[in-house]
Amino acid sequence: MSSKHESAHVVRLASGRVLVAGGGGTSSDMWCSRKVDRYDPRADRWTAMTPMPYRRCSPTVRLAGERVLVVGGEGFSLNRPTRTLRTALIFNADTNRWHRTLSMHHRGAQVAVRLAGRRVLVIGGGSGRWAEVYDIAARTWHRAPRSAVEHSVLVRLRNGDVLAFGKLSPSPGPCAEIYSPVARTWGRAGRYRWPCRRSALTWSMPDGRVLIQSETRHVRVYNPDNQHWRSLPSLPMPQRDNGTFPQASVQGIVGVRGQPMVIASRAGCTPSGARTVGYLWRPDRHRWVAWTTLSDGGTWMAVTRLTDGSVLLAGGVRWHRSCPMGGDLVPSRLAYRYYPDG
Repeated sequence: MSSKHESAHVVRLASGRVLVAGGGGTSSDMWCSRKVDRYDPRADRWTAMTPMPYRRCSPTVRLAGERVLVVGGEGFSLNRPTRTLRTALIFNADTNRWHRTLSMHHRGAQVAVRLAGRRVLVIGGGSGRWAEVYDIAARTWHRAPRSAVEHSVLVRLRNGDVLAFGKLSPSPGPCAEIYSPVARTWGRAGRYRWPCRRSALTWSMPDGRVLIQSETRHVRVYNPDNQHWRSLPSLPMPQRDNGTFPQASVQGIVGVRGQPMVIASRAGCTPSGARTVGYLWRPDRHRWVAWTTLSDGGTWMAVTRLTDGSVLLAGGVRWHRSCPMGGDLVPSRLAYRYYPDG
Protein backbone atom coordinates (compact mmCIF):
# COMPACT_ATOMS: atom_id res chain seq x y z
CA MET A 1 0.00 0.00 0.00
CA SER A 2 1.00 3.63 -0.25
CA SER A 3 0.57 4.09 3.52
CA LYS A 4 0.69 2.02 6.68
CA HIS A 5 -2.70 1.09 8.13
CA GLU A 6 -3.69 -0.88 11.22
CA SER A 7 -7.28 -1.53 12.31
CA ALA A 8 -8.36 0.37 9.20
CA HIS A 9 -11.84 0.24 7.72
CA VAL A 10 -12.05 -1.60 4.41
CA VAL A 11 -14.90 -1.03 1.94
CA ARG A 12 -15.48 -2.77 -1.38
CA LEU A 13 -16.83 -0.27 -3.90
CA ALA A 14 -19.41 -0.91 -6.61
CA SER A 15 -16.63 -1.05 -9.24
CA GLY A 16 -14.93 -3.90 -7.37
CA ARG A 17 -12.11 -1.66 -6.18
CA VAL A 18 -11.33 -1.55 -2.45
CA LEU A 19 -10.89 1.45 -0.18
CA VAL A 20 -8.75 1.21 2.99
CA ALA A 21 -9.29 4.27 5.17
CA GLY A 22 -8.03 5.60 8.49
CA GLY A 23 -7.02 3.37 11.37
CA GLY A 24 -3.56 3.57 12.87
CA GLY A 25 -0.56 4.81 10.95
CA THR A 26 3.09 4.75 11.95
CA SER A 27 4.27 4.44 15.54
CA SER A 28 4.74 8.24 15.62
CA ASP A 29 1.10 8.72 14.57
CA MET A 30 0.11 6.08 17.11
CA TRP A 31 -3.58 6.00 16.20
CA CYS A 32 -6.22 7.47 13.90
CA SER A 33 -4.64 8.21 10.55
CA ARG A 34 -5.90 10.52 7.79
CA LYS A 35 -4.48 8.29 5.04
CA VAL A 36 -6.66 6.58 2.41
CA ASP A 37 -5.55 3.96 -0.12
CA ARG A 38 -7.48 2.42 -3.01
CA TYR A 39 -6.76 -0.99 -4.53
CA ASP A 40 -7.67 -1.88 -8.10
CA PRO A 41 -7.80 -5.71 -8.37
CA ARG A 42 -7.77 -5.72 -12.18
CA ALA A 43 -4.60 -3.65 -12.43
CA ASP A 44 -3.18 -5.04 -9.15
CA ARG A 45 -2.28 -1.50 -8.16
CA TRP A 46 -2.57 0.66 -5.03
CA THR A 47 -3.25 4.39 -5.32
CA ALA A 48 -2.87 6.97 -2.57
CA MET A 49 -6.12 8.94 -2.39
CA THR A 50 -6.83 12.39 -0.95
CA PRO A 51 -6.42 12.11 2.85
CA MET A 52 -9.33 12.81 5.17
CA PRO A 53 -9.52 16.44 6.37
CA TYR A 54 -8.44 15.32 9.85
CA ARG A 55 -7.49 12.21 11.79
CA ARG A 56 -10.28 9.85 12.70
CA CYS A 57 -11.03 6.24 13.60
CA SER A 58 -14.59 6.04 12.34
CA PRO A 59 -17.21 3.63 10.98
CA THR A 60 -17.21 3.55 7.18
CA VAL A 61 -20.13 2.47 4.97
CA ARG A 62 -20.47 2.28 1.19
CA LEU A 63 -23.28 4.34 -0.27
CA ALA A 64 -24.30 4.23 -3.93
CA GLY A 65 -21.66 3.77 -6.62
CA GLU A 66 -18.19 4.86 -5.58
CA ARG A 67 -19.26 6.98 -2.61
CA VAL A 68 -18.41 6.17 1.00
CA LEU A 69 -19.83 7.64 4.22
CA VAL A 70 -17.44 8.17 7.15
CA VAL A 71 -19.18 9.06 10.41
CA GLY A 72 -18.26 10.21 13.91
CA GLY A 73 -15.76 8.05 15.74
CA GLU A 74 -12.69 9.46 17.44
CA GLY A 75 -9.68 11.55 16.47
CA PHE A 76 -6.45 10.88 18.34
CA SER A 77 -2.68 11.30 18.07
CA LEU A 78 0.24 11.54 20.47
CA ASN A 79 0.11 15.34 20.29
CA ARG A 80 -3.63 15.72 20.84
CA PRO A 81 -6.02 14.14 23.33
CA THR A 82 -8.81 11.81 22.26
CA ARG A 83 -11.88 13.66 21.04
CA THR A 84 -15.20 12.16 20.05
CA LEU A 85 -16.63 13.46 16.79
CA ARG A 86 -20.10 13.98 15.38
CA THR A 87 -19.09 15.16 11.92
CA ALA A 88 -19.83 13.11 8.80
CA LEU A 89 -17.94 13.03 5.51
CA ILE A 90 -18.68 11.60 2.08
CA PHE A 91 -15.81 10.47 -0.13
CA ASN A 92 -16.24 10.06 -3.88
CA ALA A 93 -13.61 7.61 -5.13
CA ASP A 94 -14.24 8.61 -8.76
CA THR A 95 -13.46 12.30 -8.22
CA ASN A 96 -11.07 11.68 -5.29
CA ARG A 97 -12.77 14.39 -3.26
CA TRP A 98 -14.16 14.69 0.28
CA HIS A 99 -17.43 16.49 0.99
CA ARG A 100 -18.90 17.52 4.32
CA THR A 101 -22.48 16.40 5.01
CA LEU A 102 -24.80 17.25 7.89
CA SER A 103 -23.32 16.36 11.30
CA MET A 104 -24.97 13.78 13.55
CA HIS A 105 -26.95 14.68 16.66
CA HIS A 106 -24.57 12.63 18.85
CA ARG A 107 -20.82 12.12 19.19
CA GLY A 108 -18.78 8.94 19.18
CA ALA A 109 -20.25 6.63 16.52
CA GLN A 110 -19.08 3.06 17.01
CA VAL A 111 -20.56 0.93 14.20
CA ALA A 112 -22.74 1.46 11.14
CA VAL A 113 -24.58 -0.63 8.55
CA ARG A 114 -26.34 0.09 5.26
CA LEU A 115 -30.13 -0.39 5.39
CA ALA A 116 -32.64 -0.88 2.60
CA GLY A 117 -34.17 2.23 1.07
CA ARG A 118 -30.96 4.30 0.86
CA ARG A 119 -30.45 4.65 4.60
CA VAL A 120 -27.65 3.97 7.08
CA LEU A 121 -28.02 2.95 10.74
CA VAL A 122 -25.36 4.23 13.15
CA ILE A 123 -25.12 3.41 16.87
CA GLY A 124 -22.69 4.71 19.47
CA GLY A 125 -22.09 5.68 23.06
CA GLY A 126 -19.93 7.91 25.16
CA SER A 127 -22.53 10.10 26.84
CA GLY A 128 -25.11 7.31 26.71
CA ARG A 129 -26.46 4.80 24.20
CA TRP A 130 -27.92 6.27 21.03
CA ALA A 131 -28.90 5.39 17.45
CA GLU A 132 -29.37 7.52 14.35
CA VAL A 133 -30.41 6.88 10.75
CA TYR A 134 -28.88 8.76 7.81
CA ASP A 135 -31.06 9.40 4.77
CA ILE A 136 -28.69 9.24 1.80
CA ALA A 137 -30.96 11.08 -0.64
CA ALA A 138 -31.95 13.90 1.74
CA ARG A 139 -28.55 13.97 3.47
CA THR A 140 -30.23 14.31 6.85
CA TRP A 141 -30.00 12.51 10.20
CA HIS A 142 -32.96 11.20 12.21
CA ARG A 143 -32.90 9.97 15.78
CA ALA A 144 -33.80 6.29 16.20
CA PRO A 145 -34.74 4.18 19.25
CA ARG A 146 -31.66 3.18 21.20
CA SER A 147 -30.59 -0.40 21.84
CA ALA A 148 -30.50 -1.97 25.30
CA VAL A 149 -26.67 -2.00 25.37
CA GLU A 150 -23.78 -0.56 23.34
CA HIS A 151 -23.17 -3.19 20.68
CA SER A 152 -19.95 -3.62 18.73
CA VAL A 153 -21.21 -5.34 15.54
CA LEU A 154 -24.10 -4.67 13.15
CA VAL A 155 -25.11 -7.16 10.44
CA ARG A 156 -27.90 -6.63 7.92
CA LEU A 157 -30.04 -9.75 7.62
CA ARG A 158 -31.66 -11.04 4.46
CA ASN A 159 -35.12 -9.73 5.48
CA GLY A 160 -33.76 -6.21 6.01
CA ASP A 161 -33.58 -6.35 9.80
CA VAL A 162 -30.27 -5.75 11.61
CA LEU A 163 -28.53 -8.10 14.05
CA ALA A 164 -26.60 -6.20 16.73
CA PHE A 165 -24.05 -8.25 18.67
CA GLY A 166 -21.42 -7.83 21.39
CA LYS A 167 -21.00 -5.33 24.21
CA LEU A 168 -18.69 -2.35 24.35
CA SER A 169 -19.13 -2.13 28.13
CA PRO A 170 -19.91 -4.72 30.83
CA SER A 171 -23.37 -3.29 31.44
CA PRO A 172 -26.29 -5.69 31.98
CA GLY A 173 -28.43 -6.46 28.97
CA PRO A 174 -28.71 -8.84 26.00
CA CYS A 175 -25.64 -9.71 23.96
CA ALA A 176 -27.68 -9.86 20.76
CA GLU A 177 -30.61 -7.72 19.60
CA ILE A 178 -32.64 -7.31 16.42
CA TYR A 179 -33.52 -3.89 15.03
CA SER A 180 -36.49 -3.60 12.68
CA PRO A 181 -36.14 -0.53 10.40
CA VAL A 182 -39.81 -0.83 9.42
CA ALA A 183 -41.23 -0.94 12.95
CA ARG A 184 -38.33 1.13 14.39
CA THR A 185 -38.09 -1.22 17.37
CA TRP A 186 -35.43 -3.31 19.11
CA GLY A 187 -35.98 -6.84 20.38
CA ARG A 188 -33.94 -9.76 21.69
CA ALA A 189 -32.27 -12.02 19.12
CA GLY A 190 -33.07 -15.34 20.74
CA ARG A 191 -31.30 -16.67 23.81
CA TYR A 192 -27.51 -16.28 23.66
CA ARG A 193 -26.16 -18.59 26.39
CA TRP A 194 -22.42 -17.87 26.28
CA PRO A 195 -20.23 -15.05 27.67
CA CYS A 196 -20.67 -11.83 25.71
CA ARG A 197 -17.47 -10.41 24.24
CA ARG A 198 -16.56 -6.87 23.30
CA SER A 199 -15.74 -7.45 19.65
CA ALA A 200 -16.59 -10.01 17.00
CA LEU A 201 -16.25 -10.81 13.32
CA THR A 202 -19.16 -12.00 11.20
CA TRP A 203 -19.96 -13.69 7.90
CA SER A 204 -23.41 -13.80 6.29
CA MET A 205 -23.99 -17.36 5.10
CA PRO A 206 -25.70 -18.09 1.73
CA ASP A 207 -28.76 -19.51 3.51
CA GLY A 208 -29.32 -16.33 5.54
CA ARG A 209 -27.74 -17.45 8.81
CA VAL A 210 -24.93 -15.44 10.42
CA LEU A 211 -21.64 -16.90 11.61
CA ILE A 212 -20.00 -14.99 14.48
CA GLN A 213 -16.49 -15.40 15.88
CA SER A 214 -15.75 -13.44 19.06
CA GLU A 215 -12.49 -12.60 20.83
CA THR A 216 -12.14 -16.23 21.88
CA ARG A 217 -11.70 -19.27 19.63
CA HIS A 218 -15.44 -19.98 19.79
CA VAL A 219 -17.74 -19.76 16.77
CA ARG A 220 -21.52 -19.35 16.96
CA VAL A 221 -24.22 -19.46 14.27
CA TYR A 222 -27.45 -17.45 14.46
CA ASN A 223 -30.55 -18.50 12.52
CA PRO A 224 -32.90 -15.50 12.10
CA ASP A 225 -35.79 -17.72 10.97
CA ASN A 226 -36.21 -19.29 14.41
CA GLN A 227 -33.86 -17.04 16.47
CA HIS A 228 -31.83 -20.09 17.44
CA TRP A 229 -28.13 -20.05 18.35
CA ARG A 230 -25.78 -23.00 18.06
CA SER A 231 -22.08 -23.51 18.60
CA LEU A 232 -19.51 -24.88 16.14
CA PRO A 233 -16.26 -26.60 17.19
CA SER A 234 -13.59 -24.20 18.44
CA LEU A 235 -11.02 -22.87 16.03
CA PRO A 236 -7.49 -24.24 15.99
CA MET A 237 -5.03 -21.35 15.90
CA PRO A 238 -1.42 -20.80 14.76
CA GLN A 239 1.11 -21.77 17.41
CA ARG A 240 2.86 -19.19 19.53
CA ASP A 241 6.10 -17.66 18.35
CA ASN A 242 8.49 -19.90 20.34
CA GLY A 243 6.32 -19.36 23.37
CA THR A 244 7.27 -15.67 23.61
CA PHE A 245 4.35 -13.94 21.90
CA PRO A 246 0.59 -14.09 22.55
CA GLN A 247 -1.48 -16.44 20.43
CA ALA A 248 -2.95 -15.39 17.11
CA SER A 249 -6.26 -13.64 16.61
CA VAL A 250 -8.81 -13.81 13.83
CA GLN A 251 -8.43 -11.09 11.19
CA GLY A 252 -11.45 -11.78 9.01
CA ILE A 253 -14.02 -14.27 7.75
CA VAL A 254 -14.68 -14.74 4.04
CA GLY A 255 -16.63 -17.19 1.92
CA VAL A 256 -14.68 -19.82 -0.01
CA ARG A 257 -16.53 -22.46 -2.06
CA GLY A 258 -19.74 -21.67 -0.22
CA GLN A 259 -18.22 -22.22 3.21
CA PRO A 260 -16.69 -19.80 5.74
CA MET A 261 -12.91 -19.49 5.89
CA VAL A 262 -11.55 -17.89 9.06
CA ILE A 263 -8.24 -16.10 8.55
CA ALA A 264 -6.18 -16.21 11.76
CA SER A 265 -2.84 -14.46 12.01
CA ARG A 266 -0.23 -13.37 14.51
CA ALA A 267 2.55 -10.85 14.58
CA GLY A 268 5.97 -11.86 15.83
CA CYS A 269 8.90 -10.59 17.84
CA THR A 270 10.67 -10.30 14.47
CA PRO A 271 9.19 -9.98 10.96
CA SER A 272 10.00 -13.62 10.30
CA GLY A 273 7.87 -14.66 13.28
CA ALA A 274 4.58 -13.59 11.68
CA ARG A 275 2.26 -16.24 10.32
CA THR A 276 -1.23 -16.50 8.81
CA VAL A 277 -3.47 -19.57 8.48
CA GLY A 278 -6.83 -19.88 6.72
CA TYR A 279 -9.18 -22.39 8.36
CA LEU A 280 -11.99 -23.67 6.15
CA TRP A 281 -15.17 -25.12 7.65
CA ARG A 282 -15.77 -28.66 6.38
CA PRO A 283 -19.41 -29.63 7.07
CA ASP A 284 -18.79 -33.22 5.96
CA ARG A 285 -16.20 -33.57 8.76
CA HIS A 286 -17.88 -31.10 11.11
CA ARG A 287 -14.60 -29.41 11.89
CA TRP A 288 -12.21 -26.66 10.82
CA VAL A 289 -9.37 -27.65 8.49
CA ALA A 290 -6.14 -25.70 7.94
CA TRP A 291 -6.63 -24.85 4.26
CA THR A 292 -3.84 -22.41 3.42
CA THR A 293 -0.77 -20.95 5.16
CA LEU A 294 1.18 -17.73 4.64
CA SER A 295 4.63 -17.30 6.17
CA ASP A 296 3.85 -13.71 7.05
CA GLY A 297 0.99 -11.86 8.67
CA GLY A 298 0.14 -9.67 11.60
CA THR A 299 -2.71 -8.39 13.70
CA TRP A 300 -5.35 -5.73 12.97
CA MET A 301 -5.23 -6.39 9.23
CA ALA A 302 -7.86 -5.33 6.69
CA VAL A 303 -9.47 -8.40 5.09
CA THR A 304 -12.08 -8.56 2.33
CA ARG A 305 -13.20 -10.79 -0.51
CA LEU A 306 -12.82 -9.37 -4.01
CA THR A 307 -15.30 -9.71 -6.88
CA ASP A 308 -13.23 -12.40 -8.63
CA GLY A 309 -13.34 -14.63 -5.52
CA SER A 310 -9.82 -13.88 -4.32
CA VAL A 311 -9.16 -12.54 -0.81
CA LEU A 312 -7.23 -9.38 0.03
CA LEU A 313 -5.18 -9.03 3.25
CA ALA A 314 -3.60 -5.64 3.84
CA GLY A 315 -1.69 -3.70 6.48
CA GLY A 316 -1.88 -4.41 10.20
CA VAL A 317 0.95 -4.80 12.71
CA ARG A 318 3.52 -7.22 11.35
CA TRP A 319 5.86 -7.35 14.34
CA HIS A 320 6.64 -5.82 17.73
CA ARG A 321 10.04 -4.53 18.81
CA SER A 322 9.31 -5.38 22.44
CA CYS A 323 8.28 -8.91 23.39
CA PRO A 324 6.54 -10.75 24.90
CA MET A 325 3.88 -8.12 25.61
CA GLY A 326 3.95 -6.06 22.44
CA GLY A 327 5.33 -2.65 23.25
CA ASP A 328 6.54 -0.78 20.18
CA LEU A 329 4.18 -1.69 17.33
CA VAL A 330 5.51 -1.75 13.78
CA PRO A 331 2.62 -1.28 11.32
CA SER A 332 2.91 -2.70 7.84
CA ARG A 333 1.89 -1.55 4.39
CA LEU A 334 2.30 -4.99 2.83
CA ALA A 335 -0.68 -6.58 1.09
CA TYR A 336 -1.37 -10.15 -0.02
CA ARG A 337 -3.95 -11.70 -2.31
CA TYR A 338 -5.11 -15.28 -1.86
CA TYR A 339 -6.63 -17.26 -4.75
CA PRO A 340 -8.75 -20.16 -3.40
CA ASP A 341 -9.03 -21.78 -6.84
CA GLY A 342 -5.35 -21.38 -7.70
